[in-house]
Amino acid sequence: MFFPVADAVANDNSMPLQETTSPLMTGQAPLRQHLPSARGPTGSPAGKGNQLYAKLIRVASAIQHDLEYDRRLQEVPRLLPSSLNLPGITAAEYCVNYVQQLRSVLAQCPPNQPTEPAIEMLVGVAQLQRYLEEHNLAVPRGQPGCIDSLELFGPHVRSWITNSQENLCSTCRSLEATTELSSLASAATQEAPRLGGSEEGGVAPICHEMLRHVVNEMHTYERVITHWPVFGPYLEASMCVVLRSIIAAVSRQCGMTRVRGGPAETGYSNGSGKGSPYKLVLNNRYSSSPAPGQNGYNGGEFRGSSRHQGNMAQWAWIQDSPRKGSAGISGNTPRVLLMVREAVLLNSLKRLMVAAPMYEATISKWGGGSSVPPPGAQHGPPSVTTEPGYEDVAPHVGAQFAQVVKELRTEYSSAVASTCQRMAAALAASPATSIYTILNQAKVAAAQTGQNLTPMQQAAMIESLSHGLFSCLRDLLSNLAAALDSRVFVATARGLWDFIGRDLLEFVENLQEGKDNKGAWRTRHHASLLLKQINRFFQSGLHSAVEHVVQDRDLSEPLHIEATQKLLGDNTTAINMNFTPF
Repeated sequence: MFFPVADAVANDNSMPLQETTSPLMTGQAPLRQHLPSARGPTGSPAGKGNQLYAKLIRVASAIQHDLEYDRRLQEVPRLLPSSLNLPGITAAEYCVNYVQQLRSVLAQCPPNQPTEPAIEMLVGVAQLQRYLEEHNLAVPRGQPGCIDSLELFGPHVRSWITNSQENLCSTCRSLEATTELSSLASAATQEAPRLGGSEEGGVAPICHEMLRHVVNEMHTYERVITHWPVFGPYLEASMCVVLRSIIAAVSRQCGMTRVRGGPAETGYSNGSGKGSPYKLVLNNRYSSSPAPGQNGYNGGEFRGSSRHQGNMAQWAWIQDSPRKGSAGISGNTPRVLLMVREAVLLNSLKRLMVAAPMYEATISKWGGGSSVPPPGAQHGPPSVTTEPGYEDVAPHVGAQFAQVVKELRTEYSSAVASTCQRMAAALAASPATSIYTILNQAKVAAAQTGQNLTPMQQAAMIESLSHGLFSCLRDLLSNLAAALDSRVFVATARGLWDFIGRDLLEFVENLQEGKDNKGAWRTRHHASLLLKQINRFFQSGLHSAVEHVVQDRDLSEPLHIEATQKLLGDNTTAINMNFTPF
């Protein structure tokens, strides 16, 4: 039999092939009669390779046709001797020649990219192998003529996936250098605009563009993963590397960075541009020695507790420009709003958190979509320990995406906490919105009246003194609801609620009766009234802003609010007996 592949390659002097003396290399062979003559112009190396790939596909289809014809002949009664296995002989002869030509083509025209002709060739060879295995016609492993798709194409597929990863990471670096944070890049620290009806929906342009590239690149491997699910974890590992590159690029563009070692390693720049850049560590707001008058107190009577400074102190916003829109120190009501880069980072991280499970489900669907076992499965998966860069590939799809989502949740939580803490610090820095100032003014006003006020009068007094705080919070919640995704808004609003509760908790914890601080019981009662107003405000604000998606847990009290409620709760024997600080 004379193979068209050999005929096409032999006509090219640059790709000599060895002649074969197989008895099937005759013009009378059924395979030769079945194959059409397809001789096209030679052209570029890529075009020549595509022609050879197409010939290999047709030869694989013709081999299946001939083997099916021989199987039917074998089933005809008294036509062939019972000791003669015609399909087995035909398969052995055809496969020896086919594997020889296949290896020759792969060596001289290797498929360097996952083009459509290359993938068609992979699928054609996989279908031939599956046919041989289903009808017990496959040549045993280790003998000439054994068709092992994983052994033949495994290095090429892994090379494709590695190249796709490198190209996507390179695209990410290029987009990071050329795209801006938003249309308001020159005012990245100003008020965040509304989401509007844009497709990006407040997401960083680099995030939106890279996710589009990732989806397009992933779908290139759909047919490969369908026939060889063993390559699913390889594709997953590469996509995880790309997602981490996107996370890092978005964080850098928005100015979020990890500060190693916590607040101790952060400092102030000397203005020369050398050394460590100036970073503002937001969790270190409560100084161990506050200046006189800070937080509405003189002489530092109530000092901030350091027990709230945990791991979040290792995250910081790079202060690359003045923080416009932050609260002033004047007596007027400040205007505290969400900044552009904060909104973009939070929306982008949320978008990535949603995208990663979708990619995992897609790859898993491809790997489990076929009811027939993948060809070569009985030989086991290809060795990953010998492939550089794939030493840590998981044995199944999902484990690596789960780690990426965990990292995304960590950075998302840190970004939400840092954003809320900045806004809470701005509120505490102004006397008009400071919890400390409001409760101090209530104490002074109650002392000046000279008589005990009724509960309604006390509630009215607290409401009047806290008008500036709730007016500022009302504008802030409106700004958050307009600029953030609904679930991001809920997380950010609850974070702000918790940080305000932390201020109130520290005030109550430091409230002690003494000769310089008479009437602590009255101030404690005022704190309880203010806490109720804060809870009503945030619960009603959350419910009105996201009424269609609000959940019961969204309206429950955050950690510090709950702790403050317990500290301000009614005094009973049962509570005191069950009290434990841990």
